[in-house]
Amino acid sequence: MRSRSFEDVERALGSGHPPRSILIAGTEHYQRNRLVSAVLERFSGPGAGEEGCSLEVRRLDAPSLAPGELGRLVSEGSLFSEGTVLVVSDVGGTPRGCRDELLGVASSPGGNALLMTTDETSLGGSLLRKLADAATTYVCYPPFERDMARWAGRIAREQGVELTRGAIDHLVSRFPDSLSSLADATGRLALFYGPGSRIDERDVSRLIDSRESASVFDLMDVLFRGDRAGATKAFWSILESGEEIVGVLSFLHSQWQKLQLVREGLSSGQGAQRVASELGLRGRMLERLVSAASSECLADPAEAAEAFASADEAAKTGADPFMLSAMLILVLTRGRR
Repeated sequence: MRSRSFEDVERALGSGHPPRSILIAGTEHYQRNRLVSAVLERFSGPGAGEEGCSLEVRRLDAPSLAPGELGRLVSEGSLFSEGTVLVVSDVGGTPRGCRDELLGVASSPGGNALLMTTDETSLGGSLLRKLADAATTYVCYPPFERDMARWAGRIAREQGVELTRGAIDHLVSRFPDSLSSLADATGRLALFYGPGSRIDERDVSRLIDSRESASVFDLMDVLFRGDRAGATKAFWSILESGEEIVGVLSFLHSQWQKLQLVREGLSSGQGAQRVASELGLRGRMLERLVSAASSECLADPAEAAEAFASADEAAKTGADPFMLSAMLILVLTRGRR
């Protein structure tokens, strides 16, 4: 059954009886990735057990399937959960000898769940047409420009900020045909200005349109890699552009705290998906923090906390911002001893 809208699929997944066969098609990656994450969260996320359907995730590439493989996985079940979420990519390339088996599981997954993906949008082939009839199906097309404003407002609300009409128009004019870019920019605005902020067009221009100086995100990247020289250069570039050091320190401190939480989660054996779900992270910011979590170039958390507190106090009592930033970076990139 084909769903008319992204929201229809979300509502179905959030219902008391979510669909257990889902086909997500198309190449608009922001919508596609969100729906894939929503399905996995529904059936295998931290709260899935409370819904009575915490399933083990198994990933398969359809063109590589062997006859009988799907049926065996379904019949064997899982040693660790009540069933299995079978995530099958590129289902349009399913070998002929496996197609009836795939259709059988899609039509009757039992206590399991089947999540299928394909880059195809027409779903005109015999197999894809039958799968679309058997499963809850949504094709992820790039949104029309008229829909981008609605998406900007929605993403902002999810991030806990409010965009004025001027801010939304400015963002849509910058990213008229890329939902991923629009979401990334909105996420950066929310991270920088903080929860509860009301962001106007001038705020958007200040953070998103800057080209001559480094951004706080450039600074975060080089700092979290332990690149002392690069971090100092980026920090000073930001200060030279007129940014107030107190705001930059606040942003860095909040991201540093998230980095420590990501580190703790990964070191305790949690996967990146579960850590992301618990911390509300996604997209490029999640990639940044997971990548940085393995770095041994960064300071001990206790030393870092003390350095941030000292820098904040110094900034608020008139210390030279360039010297202050250099001293902070020196401590943060010292490495664990």
